[in-house]
Amino acid sequence: MEEGISPGNTLGCYVPLRAMPYLSMLSVKSNVRLFDDNSGIHGQYFDGFEIPVESFEDLISRPVSHLIILSDAFGEVIKTRVEESLPSSKMKI
Repeated sequence: MEEGISPGNTLGCYVPLRAMPYLSMLSVKSNVRLFDDNSGIHGQYFDGFEIPVESFEDLISRPVSHLIILSDAFGEVIKTRVEESLPSSKMKI
């Protein structure tokens, strides 16, 4: 996570609700993007974070340099989907 928030990099968190405790613990309140497949929360905010939740399409159109996927059940599915949509990406997942 620290490499993703270092200067020149961008960090993305997929399934952001699970990322909140870690982001809070590290005092990360900016320079991070949040992604989720639930269209009902796109453009919404989590308490204490002024970062809107973005969609998968937002990630593909504007990739991050580092992506953390916080889902045990769907992590591999999300990772495969990202890799197939951005085959030449240098994104670290």
